[in-house]
Parts: sequence; structure tokens; C-alpha cells
Amino acid sequence: LIGPASGGLEGYFHGALWYYLLTIPFILSGGHPISGTWFMAIMSTISVLCVFFILRRIMNIYAAILGVLFLGFAEFSVATTKFIWNPYPIVWLMPFYFLGIFLISKRSPWGIFLISAVQGLVLHFEVVYGLGILPAYLIILAVYLQQESKVTQKLKHVLIALVLLCIPMIPSLAFDVRHQFLISKSLIKTM
Repeated sequence: LIGPASGGLEGYFHGALWYYLLTIPFILSGGHPISGTWFMAIMSTISVLCVFFILRRIMNIYAAILGVLFLGFAEFSVATTKFIWNPYPIVWLMPFYFLGIFLISKRSPWGIFLISAVQGLVLHFEVVYGLGILPAYLIILAVYLQQESKVTQKLKHVLIALVLLCIPMIPSLAFDVRHQFLISKSLIKTM
């Protein structure tokens, strides 16, 4: 249900989804130990390509090329191609978070759904980082709620968004309930 301690903090844990994802390249490679590194390199490359297409849609081709250069050669981005650590998928997910913000600015409900799914995955992969961006998510959700005009539509969208946020957290919540709310108690102590 959970991975190792998150950020070296007692009571915070990485989610287990990352380890399940790593089994895919492991099985496809017949158990070859380099499979994790290849998976990381492929996913990092895909994320750079996603940045290109997202920035081209949001802005223009020049911004897309500049974004690809910045992300492709940034030290943290290069590190995501080498090591199979839990927090690294967050780097791959952030372009979709920004796409969600763009979609919200265009009054599309898909934006809040996308941001909610990304926020849930970030909380799952690295709870400490996820808690750090949670206030931004809540502000974005509040802004979104002010944009919509129909109350029933607002409630429907918020409900779907919250379900998308919670789905990646189900294993951690199950662990928390099973182990006398270890994660919740740590969270309360931190506050």
C-alpha cells in the first residue's frame, strides 16, 4: 500500500503506484536491471515532447522551442533520466498542471479535472511536495468555482475533481486506516 518514507520524514510515505509502474519495464525487459533507467529516459523524453505541444497550443512555436530547451537541459530534468526515484514523475506531470490552468482560464471544465488528477498523483508520488502545492490547488479550485455560472454544474465538476484527486490516494488512505492513522497523526503534528 505504501512505499518508503517521503523526504526522510517519519510518518510520510511515498505511494506504491510508482513501484507498480516500474514492474512494467522490468517485465517487458525480462528482468534486465537497466529497464528502469530506460523507462526513465523514455518518460523524460515524452515529457519534453509534451511540453513542446502544450506550449505550442498555449502560446506559439517559439515559446515551445524555448520551453523544450529549458526543460530538456535543466539539471533536474536530466536527473529524471538517470534515477528511478519516486518524486521524478512529478517533473513529468507539471506540464499537464499548467495545461490545466490554461484550460481553466478558457473556462473549460477539463482544466479542473486535469489539475485534480495531477494533484492527486503528486500527493501519491511525493506527499511532502504535494502538500506544498496543495494551497495553490485550493486557490485554483476557488477561482474555478467563481467562474462557473450554474450551481449544479459547479457541484458536479467539483465532485468529479475531488474524486480524481482522491483516486491515487486510496492505497495511502487504506494504509492509514489499517495502521491507526499513522500518516494523519504525522500530518497533524507537522501543522
